[in-house]
Amino acid sequence: MTDTTSTAGALLKRYRLAAGLSQEALAGQAGVSVRAVSDIERGIHRAPRGATLLLLADALALTPERRALLLAAAHPGAAPDDPPPVPPPSTRAGRLPAPPGPLLGRARELDAASHWIGADSRRMLTLTGPGGAGKTRLALEIARIHSERFPGAPVFVDLAPLTDPAQVPSAITAALDLADLPDMTPGARVAAHLGAQRALFLLDNAERVAGAAPFLADLLARCPGLYLLVTSRVPLKLRAERVLLAGPLEPADAEALFRDLCHDASPAGDARQADITAICARVDYLPLAIELAAAQTAASPIALVRERLSARLEALGDGPRDLPARQRTMRATLDWSYELLPRASQAALRALSAFASGWTLDAARAALDADPFDALAALVEASLVTVDIVEGAPARWRLLDLTHEYAQAHLRAAGEEDAVMRRLAAYYAEQAQRIIMRGPEPSASLAQADLPNARAALEWAERQRDAALGLRLAFFARVWHSCGQLREAASWIERMLALDATARAAGAPTAPASMRVMALCGRARISMGLGDPARAEAALHDALRLGSEIGDHVGLAEAYATLGDLARADSRLDVALQAYAESAAHARHAPASYPPHRALSRLADMEMLRSDPEQATRNLEDALSAARACSSSWEVTMILLRLAGLARQLRRHAQARAYYQESLSALETYTESAFTAHALEGLALTLGAEGRHAAAVRLYSGAAAIRQRGDSPAPAAEAAAIEEALARARIALGEPRYRAERRAGATLAPAALLAEARLHASGTRASGASPKAKQRGQ
Repeated sequence: MTDTTSTAGALLKRYRLAAGLSQEALAGQAGVSVRAVSDIERGIHRAPRGATLLLLADALALTPERRALLLAAAHPGAAPDDPPPVPPPSTRAGRLPAPPGPLLGRARELDAASHWIGADSRRMLTLTGPGGAGKTRLALEIARIHSERFPGAPVFVDLAPLTDPAQVPSAITAALDLADLPDMTPGARVAAHLGAQRALFLLDNAERVAGAAPFLADLLARCPGLYLLVTSRVPLKLRAERVLLAGPLEPADAEALFRDLCHDASPAGDARQADITAICARVDYLPLAIELAAAQTAASPIALVRERLSARLEALGDGPRDLPARQRTMRATLDWSYELLPRASQAALRALSAFASGWTLDAARAALDADPFDALAALVEASLVTVDIVEGAPARWRLLDLTHEYAQAHLRAAGEEDAVMRRLAAYYAEQAQRIIMRGPEPSASLAQADLPNARAALEWAERQRDAALGLRLAFFARVWHSCGQLREAASWIERMLALDATARAAGAPTAPASMRVMALCGRARISMGLGDPARAEAALHDALRLGSEIGDHVGLAEAYATLGDLARADSRLDVALQAYAESAAHARHAPASYPPHRALSRLADMEMLRSDPEQATRNLEDALSAARACSSSWEVTMILLRLAGLARQLRRHAQARAYYQESLSALETYTESAFTAHALEGLALTLGAEGRHAAAVRLYSGAAAIRQRGDSPAPAAEAAAIEEALARARIALGEPRYRAERRAGATLAPAALLAEARLHASGTRASGASPKAKQRGQ
């Protein structure tokens, strides 16, 4: 033992005791081993490391004078005021890999990173996102752009090979070329190495070692100038962490990336551009998937690559050899994410892949047969599920197409598909049942966005030959009907009725007869909408026969009401009057659950047939109050349309416009529906009667475009009234102006068309009307 070391040890012991610390307490605060403190105080180390002494001095909060004395005692050759310097970060340690090509897009993410490095008080930025989103490439660009803000080169640490969080500290010290020391923890060595200077560490692929988060938090606390840029498929959940989602590319950036990587360098014409657009959409605009698809153009034309991508995961393989094995195919990339999940989350992901499109929280509860909130949160956090939040609408979750295909394959391989699909089919059948009495209300979970899921449930029930479930699901046809997709609605009802008939013939379980009655009524209404009264009448006679056999007052009320509508459209007023009277009689004997406003509406129709529009209006107003009382917004909308039509016939134009305005606001969710077209046409007839011919012509044309897209022609009586009104407008406007308004209305987007219609309904002139038109009273 030398005097020098004993003096340094004696000083350290004196300072420690003055601070009231044991050797264990001092070691813990300094981040060194207890043995290191003991060996220095006992003089075992002849020349203690300067970095260790600095950590101990910091932990003891020594004054500059005492710090210098301690260092001088340990290293008598150094000047008292010139302690051994801490070496700067190595300029070659963890050098950033050179990116393979330019970064395209990502302006939003780069801007957010600039704010983080420049102004954010948190010093850890984690880039999350699905596998193949290009997180590493983005992180390299962020590090390159901001490298000048740090005195040393950014330090790159690839964590992908690690499987144990305990390996992370050694990986970081190895990247810094710091030797392992028995008397110092890895965190203390890094802190001694950096001191207070600014440094940037890029930790890549941290998802498998997210358990190292406490070590990273400690590192940030020890090193006030350290910034951590992390890529991970899951957040690390630290208070110092700022999370930035790197999702799919914008479509234009994705297409630019494909063209940049494409081996097929021929000029891009319209057909080639269409192929590129389709390819990028099919691979979810993910950079890795785009790279894998573009690599195939070395051996195949772009059109063939597009065709092969109908099976996305099978087609996206054989990537560049300089990529890690986990990134040479999209399946391997998704395997990496899937295997990181706990078993419960894997099962949830499989079950959610049964959805054909996005889903609501209630629908997820049905799929998982459990409270879905925690499962959804975990999968969103793992960048495998995306949540779409739109103000005023229920949140919807969804899978990217590639993830959906991958998870669905696992669902089938696990033998779980039928159980999940049966739960989902039962859920959507229950939702469809509500349509019978209340209609497809925009606020309910039967939004148009659920149609693909209902279609998938129908297809599954058909494959299972489950007639009862299939016919229950067929009531979703009412939603297709309300969206103007009449032919698909008709197809589903016919297929399920046929399935039910086959089951009856075979003695297999069938749907209740009352459900067949309602399905036949629905088929009749759709046939009327498609201009096929003969098929409608045949379906209604079947419904009346079956309803009478089983004494189904609800079904008979619906069947007679629909028969009255059919007869009225064909000007068979006596038949219509008798049918409506029968409908009202059966409604009076129906259960209390049958909505009363329907019978009141039919009574109003009867009054119209008796040429008593005033009494009809009173009945419809009572029906409107009843519908509002039971919160049936769809029925409210339908009654408003009928009140508007009555007011128009009574030449109460302002009242008609008010009813049309309210109904159009309610129909905004169904911008492409036959009902929306009907409302626009009724409003146009009202405006034409007021002499506002230009506005009327625009609305007629917009309604006609909706009907054409939805394949839902106007009923014959309405079509005749419209043609007559258009002829008057042509004379009033003159041919050039008439044609211009027809073109303008036909090209208006649905949302713009509805906005303009509501303005006209309120009595306000549309902003596009010319002064000359205003002078004419347009």
